Order: sequence, then structure tokens, then C-alpha cells
Amino acid sequence: MMLINLHLLLRLTLGALLLSTGGAKLVHPHRFRRNIEDYQLIPRWVAVRFPVAAALAWIIPVLELLIGLGLIGDVAVMAAPVALLILLVVFSGAVAINLVRGRTDLSCHCAGVLGDHRIAWWQVARNGALMLCAVVVVITPADPFLLVPLATTTSGAPNGAWITTFLPMALIVGLIMVCWLIVMEVRHRPAAVRWPSGVHKSALWKRRC
Repeated sequence: MMLINLHLLLRLTLGALLLSTGGAKLVHPHRFRRNIEDYQLIPRWVAVRFPVAAALAWIIPVLELLIGLGLIGDVAVMAAPVALLILLVVFSGAVAINLVRGRTDLSCHCAGVLGDHRIAWWQVARNGALMLCAVVVVITPADPFLLVPLATTTSGAPNGAWITTFLPMALIVGLIMVCWLIVMEVRHRPAAVRWPSGVHKSALWKRRC
């Protein structure tokens, strides 16, 4: 039972994470395209002839959303975590290559709850931890809390187990994500302007004008 709960918790967490990152990238595809170009991994002769970066700016977020939905709905038991592993390997390789090049001024462009930080080796390690979580999802016993047969059991009787297990897990994951987004928003909020003591704001504004 413990392994089943672990499987449920990890697939919900990974699914929610991918929904947040994929959704954030999909909102700003042109920005994400420039971010892909900043990594300078696409050969110049390919980038000149084909809009690879523009295509990837749409393909990657859509893949992340599909994988996230597959993990949360558990509709792609093996395909979703395997696809996640491939994505994480690609992302980690892109970061590692640019770190070796010495281009540490690049942003990771992770988006969503993962935020946006300058690339560093700790991000490669974080992706390794996420890969381990995906492997655990593959090797642990699947949980019975699917979205399609969620309301009833195989016999047609109302299924009450998902209320005591699935919903609490989903609420915990959602609460963690919301709290993390709030923390990230507070950290990136610009500092408030402090007016000099004894000087009214209107006086300073008149000076600027």
C-alpha cells in the first residue's frame, strides 16, 4: 500500500509540475523561441533553412502538457514517465553543454513552479532527482485512482476510496504548488521605493518634471 501511495503522490506531483511549466511556456511562445536560440545548440545551417526554434517553442510546451495530463490521469502509465525522462535528459544536456562552454549568464527558462534562474550544476542535479522520481513511477505498482473510472468501481458501486486517498493527495500537491508560486512571486517582486525623510512625494515628482 505504501508503494501505491508513493506512486500516486509522485505522478500527481510530476504531472502538476509539467502542467505549470508547459502552460507558462505556451503563454509566451515567442519568448520561449528566443530562449531556445540563446542556447545555441541548433546548427547555424539548420537554423537558417528551417524554423526549428519556432517549432520547438510550440512542441515542447505541448509535450509537457500532454505528459502532465497523462501522469495526472494515469492514462499513459508507461509512455508519460518515459517521455518525461527523455525531456529531462534533453534539458539537462542543454544546460550541461552551456555550462561547459562557460556561458553561465544564460537563464534556465524552466518556467512555472520551477522558476527562472541562471543555469548552474544544481539544476542538472535537480533534473536528476526528477528523473529518479519518474523511474520510481515506472517501477512501483500502479494505483487504482484513474480519472476515467474514478466515480465507480468495476462492479458499478460508488467508489469512496478516491475521496480518502486521491483527493487529499491532489489537494496537498496543489497547496504545495500554490505556496511555491507565492514564494517565487514575492522573491521577484521589485523593491518598494523609499522616499527620503522629510520630503513629500509630490515635491520629488515636481523636480523630475
